[in-house]
Order: sequence, then C-alpha cells, then structure tokens
Amino acid sequence: MIKKTSPEIDNPTDPTGAGDAFAAGFLHGYLGYQAETKGIGGSKISPDAVKRGMQWACAVGTCSVMVQGASVPSKRESIERILKSISA
Repeated sequence: MIKKTSPEIDNPTDPTGAGDAFAAGFLHGYLGYQAETKGIGGSKISPDAVKRGMQWACAVGTCSVMVQGASVPSKRESIERILKSISA
C-alpha cells in the first residue's frame, strides 16, 4: 500500500483535465519505470512500477489544477517540484 500525504494546493485555478492529466502521469511513471528496469519481473505487475506511476499521477494531476485550461501543459519544473515533495 502507498500512503503519503498529498501536497497542499493553495489556490487551485481550474480542475478541467485533471483526471486526464492524472492518467497520463500514471502511464508516464509506470512505463518509465518498466523501461528503466527493462521490465524485470516479466509480465507481472511490479509494485514499484505502480508506486512510481502513482507518484507521477499525483504530481501531474496536482499541477494541472494550477493552470487555467486543459490545453495548457504544466511546466516540467513544476511537476518535478511536486514529485520531489511527494517522493521524499
């Protein structure tokens, strides 16, 4: 189980697209972990890959509500700052 406090959002701007951003972040983190480890474990779902996917999902979803409009991507620096705070 993954248990971590979510980052505080002082002033959310627009929730449009947050779910899509969350899903994209999960895929990025999960597949990135699988690529880095060359899919060690075969076809089994790696708990570490799921953990990485959830960390990225939370970071990207959080950043997405801090900008106006779903078509404006979050800056990588913003995502990495949130990722660092939830991965520590």
